[in-house]
Amino acid sequence: MNKFCELIDRFPRFQGGYVWDWQDKSLVGRTPEGERFFAYGGDFDEDVHDEKCPYFMTNNGVVMPDLAFKPVALELKEGYCPVRIKPVPRDSAWGTLPPLGKALVINYDPARTLAAYSLIGQVVEDGVVVREKELSLPDLAPLERAVVDVSVEYQRRPGRRYDLNLRVLRREASFYAPAGAQVGLTQLPLESGAPDAPALEAPAGQPVAVVRDGDSTIVRAGGLEVEFDGKAGSLTALRRDGVTYLAGPLNACFDRPVSGLDCQQGWGWWEAFRPVRELTQECRSFRVSLMEKEAIVDAEHALGSDWGIAVRFTYRIPSAGGRADVHFDVDPAFRALPRVGVEAVVAPGFEQLTYLGHGPNECYVDRLLSAPYGLYETTVDGTHFAFNPPSENGGHEGVRRVSLADGAGHSLTFTLAQDAHFDARHQKISDYFGARHEHELPRRPETYLHLDAAHAPIGGDMAWSTGVDLSQMPAGGGYHLRFAIEVGEA
Repeated sequence: MNKFCELIDRFPRFQGGYVWDWQDKSLVGRTPEGERFFAYGGDFDEDVHDEKCPYFMTNNGVVMPDLAFKPVALELKEGYCPVRIKPVPRDSAWGTLPPLGKALVINYDPARTLAAYSLIGQVVEDGVVVREKELSLPDLAPLERAVVDVSVEYQRRPGRRYDLNLRVLRREASFYAPAGAQVGLTQLPLESGAPDAPALEAPAGQPVAVVRDGDSTIVRAGGLEVEFDGKAGSLTALRRDGVTYLAGPLNACFDRPVSGLDCQQGWGWWEAFRPVRELTQECRSFRVSLMEKEAIVDAEHALGSDWGIAVRFTYRIPSAGGRADVHFDVDPAFRALPRVGVEAVVAPGFEQLTYLGHGPNECYVDRLLSAPYGLYETTVDGTHFAFNPPSENGGHEGVRRVSLADGAGHSLTFTLAQDAHFDARHQKISDYFGARHEHELPRRPETYLHLDAAHAPIGGDMAWSTGVDLSQMPAGGGYHLRFAIEVGEA
């Protein structure tokens, strides 16, 4: 949607960004137990089918069959905002960075001047609003534009990220929205200090020990236990004082659930993603080095299908948690990958979810209009959207910290040294390939958490087709992911 907005801004005659299908076209079906669900092609024992398009091609609307907003509806709302705010463009070939404290405002309301709207500026520090101020909007007529002062004073602290939220509000009520309703939100960067993953040092008096039992290797420091499968070369469990935080292998991950880009065999990117879905993994080496206050665990993996991927995990484990460095060397023959990252299995009960990144609406590298950077609190189930059929959902870009907590005061936090993509769900990726409807998708007690150095687009260039910006598509090459793991009190 953002590219349509750019074209509309640049070319007065351009027309685009229209909605082809507003509503999913499904009928009510019933399970053998009598549960209602959204049914589509193939659910009625019909004889005639379209042999080329997927049976669920009728489910590509902006809203669900019951008119519930899909995440893309919120993206559309931002794109359709009648007051466009953007960085000041260069006015000559000698221009450099856009000026701070200024923004270009365009009135796309076809009938009203900007007197119908108010503008609120918010300074956001590490995702939290710390200053707020009403700003002046010029009384622009439809299609007029002007550079506006949007400066809000703030005290900049080292090591913090700062952003400026510009909220456009209605001054008067309408039949569909009250006075003060938010019409749109634009986020612009402010001068900041780059955050980094913390160095987790072992407290004094907390020696680190390594215990080996067959293929199992356990690193112990105080009440912390980190268990590895030496044969598989994987971290398999993380415990502290008898509480289990990670309950399954932490492995490299390159796949994701199907989406509109690769919804079935023979469609779109299915064949390009196929080699990733046929990968087999082998541990080439597993080594443990014991230092005075930490253990260093190094594991090298080879993943192969038609081509190969080499992955190296390096863990540094003091008593507070640990730090992981993951290096990915992907064969250049891979022209496209759904993701490049890791999957961790979080123990049951850690349902409360807090993250610092783009949200609260799900977002991908090509769909960020409706997802400002912030600190958001939700649940694992709260990030899931029940698309029909079940498909890729709940992703978030630009994430620096993810925390999960249980109801007993225990927390598990991943702090990233780079902007990353993440999702958390109660399903394995393979579960999505076998489910045609939400009620066929299992809900597992554990949480499958994904942290990605790179993640594929979702189809934001043109929702009807499978075309994407290739510069945003992960492919063969080198990638690096660094994150700290910390367990503690919620």
